Amino acid sequence: MRNFILKIAKIEQLNILESIILNRPENATLIPIEFTFLFTFLTKQENSNYAWIFFKRHKSQILEIMQDETILNIDQKDFVVMVFDLAIAALDCDEAKFLISKLSLNSPERQICLQKLLTLTSKYQERESKTESPIAKFVDEIKRDPKALQSLLNKVRSESQDRIFINSVDEFLRKFTDEIKPDKKVYYEVSRILAGSRDLIDLLPNLFQFFFYQSSSKLFLEPISARVWEVWNLVDPKNETEEFWSRVALLQKHLTGHTEVFDNLWIKIEGYRASKDCQTQKTHKWWSIFIESQLEHIQNAQNLPPTKKAFWAASLKLLKLDRPIDENSYFVFKDNLLANCQAMDDYYLNYFWKNKKFGAFTKSIRSPMCPNGFTNENLCRIWTSAIHCNESDLAWRTMSVLVSRVEVEPLLYESWKVSGELRSFYPINSVSRQEVALATSDLDQVNSAIINSLLTLSDKLNRIISDIFCTLRSNRFSKGNNGPIERRILEVI
Repeated sequence: MRNFILKIAKIEQLNILESIILNRPENATLIPIEFTFLFTFLTKQENSNYAWIFFKRHKSQILEIMQDETILNIDQKDFVVMVFDLAIAALDCDEAKFLISKLSLNSPERQICLQKLLTLTSKYQERESKTESPIAKFVDEIKRDPKALQSLLNKVRSESQDRIFINSVDEFLRKFTDEIKPDKKVYYEVSRILAGSRDLIDLLPNLFQFFFYQSSSKLFLEPISARVWEVWNLVDPKNETEEFWSRVALLQKHLTGHTEVFDNLWIKIEGYRASKDCQTQKTHKWWSIFIESQLEHIQNAQNLPPTKKAFWAASLKLLKLDRPIDENSYFVFKDNLLANCQAMDDYYLNYFWKNKKFGAFTKSIRSPMCPNGFTNENLCRIWTSAIHCNESDLAWRTMSVLVSRVEVEPLLYESWKVSGELRSFYPINSVSRQEVALATSDLDQVNSAIINSLLTLSDKLNRIISDIFCTLRSNRFSKGNNGPIERRILEVI
């Protein structure tokens, strides 16, 4: 499909390409040439801001196509100049410098672009030296009251064409965390305002910088951080970025005592792992960095109890995207978990069973916090695992339950029946002296005498022992004057 679309682009059949893109399903993933086509389409619109926002969001895909000599019937250097002009219009000097590097050193286009960049830089610096920052008054208000941040973001919506103002706000948000004090109420208000303004993320790339800082900080494991992430637990994610913050919020809630949310978090992570675009999405790298940074904080924590440290570390390791199977972490996690986790247990039980890890399977399913229950299928698996692990008692107890539920194979039933589990099958019979003598014929005289004495006293033995132990409280039991065998019997009693 990619080669077909590229061929269409090269033979100048752009109307066909447009038709293909417009008829794509909503959830379909575009390829770089399609992103580039949409970008060039937006450059022809009246408001070029949308084209620049689109370029910033899909920069990697568009740059991939920029390697070609001709791009959608546009010469490569002309295409670079077109994007450069958008960067200049957006007052984005860093991107402008990057785009200049894509032009050959001695090309006239490079010289023209350099002159434009120098002109822009000098004008911008002159303006900065003569005028106060356009958001200065908002910064002072926000330091006094974080709620003023809402007024600043509202002004961004109304002044979206003013690139100098937008860039100033974005730069302020980049280092915004340093401007506020660490307080639960302040953190909650800031989080609520920023999460509620997520529609501005295209205009303000640093809008969520506050959350990035909080997720990488050691404060993430502290109760004060709960107020930061409380808002994201109420947000219905609409894109991969919002889904990422939703997962971070769930993990923070789990680590600060709400272990019941781990099942939902596991389901989200498994769904993300299974997505075909998982490895290419930017949030894949974000999540990996986030997990590693928090693991480092946990390992370096001095005042954290060893049990909690092990539990938290196990929780994070289980949620790594590139390492979905970790038996040691799983059992450390299960030993400390105070809530059910159906999704993860199903995942690991199936893994243990398919890979014939019978000991691990039995240990997992017998855990008090395993919610799977002893279904007939699980009982059959437990029985098989117990046989492989030489746990005879567990095997026959499991078979006893199965026999009461279903009709098992005759060979298994007979083996179970003679094992002693079905005790009502064997009636109680009286034995004669001759049978006792036969049963004890290979014993020595002393042991044989003991057995005969016990049988003689059998119906009175409980009464005798009871009387003896009652008198032991105040009197020593005197030795009998009978023979050595009788004295030995009394000592045993």
